[in-house]
Order: sequence, then structure tokens, then C-alpha cells
Amino acid sequence: MQLDPAMQGLVSGGMHNDNQSVWLFALCLCVMVIVEPPAAGIAKIREITSDLRFPAHEMGSLVATLGESRCDDAIVY
Repeated sequence: MQLDPAMQGLVSGGMHNDNQSVWLFALCLCVMVIVEPPAAGIAKIREITSDLRFPAHEMGSLVATLGESRCDDAIVY
């Protein structure tokens, strides 16, 4: 995925100490939802967020984007 280098740079640069980097990382996650096929982007989001301790309060835009995607893979029961 083309966002991988940018996201790795944010993580390795100490993303948790910089609000702008956290915002940019969340935006990258949102973009992953609208890639073709969406299921691949959602699977990648699950992989990334399970490895990181990404702040839950920063996931509001991601949750909204997942809801707007109408992809069956966005919500797991």
C-alpha cells in the first residue's frame, strides 16, 4: 500500500508525542477505508491498530469513515 512509508515514518518518529502526527496517522487510516477493495484496507487497519496503542479518542473520524463505507467487513460481530 502506498501509505505504508508515510505511516511507518509517523510511528518511528514518536507519533504519540505530537498531536499533528496523530491526526495525520488517523487521516491515513481513514484513506485506507476507501481503497479498492475496502475489505483489504479494513484488514490493514485492524493489523495496524492491533500492533499500536493508538489513542481511542483519536478514532472518531475513523469510526465515521467506516460507517460511511457501508462495507460488511467494517463491523465484526
